[in-house]
Amino acid sequence: LSTQSDTESIVHLYEDDAENCVMPLNGMFAFAIFDQKKRNVLIARDRLGIKPLYYAQVGSLFVFASEIKALLQHPDISQEMDTEALNLYLSYKYIPGERTIYKHIKKLLPGHILNWQAGQINIRPYWKLSFAQKLSNRSEADIAAELQERLRQAVKSQMISDVPLGALLSGGIDSSYIVALMSQLTDQPVQTFSIGFEEQSYNELAHAQTIADHFGTQHHPLVVNPNINDLFEQVIGHFDEPFGDSSAIPTYLVSQLARSHVTVALSGTGADELFAGYERYWNIPLSRGYTRVPKIGRRAFENLIHRLPAGHHKKSLIHRAQRFTQALSGDLLTRHQSIISLFSQSHQTELLHPDIYRPQLQDDPLYLKFSESDASNALDQLLDVDTSTLLSDDYLVKDDRMSMAVSLELRVPFLDHTLVEFAAQIPSHLKLRH
Repeated sequence: LSTQSDTESIVHLYEDDAENCVMPLNGMFAFAIFDQKKRNVLIARDRLGIKPLYYAQVGSLFVFASEIKALLQHPDISQEMDTEALNLYLSYKYIPGERTIYKHIKKLLPGHILNWQAGQINIRPYWKLSFAQKLSNRSEADIAAELQERLRQAVKSQMISDVPLGALLSGGIDSSYIVALMSQLTDQPVQTFSIGFEEQSYNELAHAQTIADHFGTQHHPLVVNPNINDLFEQVIGHFDEPFGDSSAIPTYLVSQLARSHVTVALSGTGADELFAGYERYWNIPLSRGYTRVPKIGRRAFENLIHRLPAGHHKKSLIHRAQRFTQALSGDLLTRHQSIISLFSQSHQTELLHPDIYRPQLQDDPLYLKFSESDASNALDQLLDVDTSTLLSDDYLVKDDRMSMAVSLELRVPFLDHTLVEFAAQIPSHLKLRH
């Protein structure tokens, strides 16, 4: 049988190399193959977790789907809550790792394959990001030149489409660079999409317009004043379990805007985890300098800063200073967690019944990843943790659910796995300086 479907290539790869058929693949995927002769099922998920894949086993029954709601349609799948997953959710505002809010439904982890045969499940990783090898003997200019070419090739490959294509443009460095490369690779104006809000502290339309003007894109900006009450049920229903990232709403709105013009859009998601783009990474060098201040001076500053009203805006200087001083106690990962946490442990003890609350889960995916990382310095350790947890279980979940909700295919060139592997080899001092 010969078809025009790109999916057929996976079948032929499986015929040639069984479960190693995943190795030549580059991009986003989640697929299942039923081998009728061997009576086994192979399911696989892409390396970075761009696409979702859930499964459950009850006795000899094995079910899988790209959405939890599909599994819940089966009468034998229990809806019992996983209380440890609830603890993780309250800590991180998403559920990391293989758990879901349902005790008997699991996620297949990114970069893993699962074989099911005769009622037995065998899961193994086929890819793992390594930070051990560094490009220490190469100049910054040389590394930058190769990085640019690798990203150009990633964008070029992901611009292949037989349907209208565009880009989500926030005006930040990541999406702006994607648009710059797209403009070089086509002789047609790139279609770009941005949304802004009437609240100016959240409105980045001016930055996006500057980039759009510079590259001559066919730009589609939209200022929105959404009715959150109307959107809330609509948005949250696509996640199938608790999900606390409020940026899901603007992601839904910009995806809706883009889908009214194109079918495929490129996004800058993933660059912050590769190149230390988040402000919280500043905690590493700042904490080194701060701890050199005499203890009496630090205590006076902390007493003062915690008496000041922080307000509700997470970007306020006082709010940032308060979170920074709170993050100085404990080891590196504990400090990192205190910055990204939704509810502190003291708040969780007030929210949860003693029978449910767990002060620290032994299999917390962040702790496990931190202990398994082959990174040799603090920044690389946090980048490794965030790539395998925050990126795959929060940001990519948000992007996938909100784009798919409006039938928009969202592609992420920064997460071409060969580019990710190269980025992990870049010395950390080139990513975070002063």
